[in-house]
Amino acid sequence: MNTKSKKTGTRNGISFLLLFLLCVSGIFLCSCENMPGSAAASPSPTQVYEYGGYEEYEKALSEGEYMLILFSSADSEPCQQMEKVTDNLMQKWGGRVVFIYADINQDERFMELSRGKYDIQALPTIVFIDSSGEMKKKSVGVVDENIVDMNIDSLIKN
Repeated sequence: MNTKSKKTGTRNGISFLLLFLLCVSGIFLCSCENMPGSAAASPSPTQVYEYGGYEEYEKALSEGEYMLILFSSADSEPCQQMEKVTDNLMQKWGGRVVFIYADINQDERFMELSRGKYDIQALPTIVFIDSSGEMKKKSVGVVDENIVDMNIDSLIKN
């Protein structure tokens, strides 16, 4: 066997191995989507959740619902990054947690809340509210989606 055919055989073997690993990992990922507790076990993909405004904030407070409030500004890049994070999590947690988008430049009532009740010092800030209306946690700045997800999970379990 010459050197050229050894290289071709080795390349074909590596290609086959990579293809095999991709297939196996794809099967694993597909099968995990339907497991209880996985993202697919969340609300159906046809359900679309949207951010609430100040009226939804007041309603959620009066009805004792869990809330995530994103204090933000539409023209801020870090705020836009956190909006993407909360968009993703809204699809997982919507229906169990009310998501409020509090643009302090668009609604004076959110500006008042940010200065007073929640003592917001920087944007973006996420405030986690329990069913009794108390702030349980505050995350300031750009935070990894997994951290926000864990904070929501902790909020609901406690």
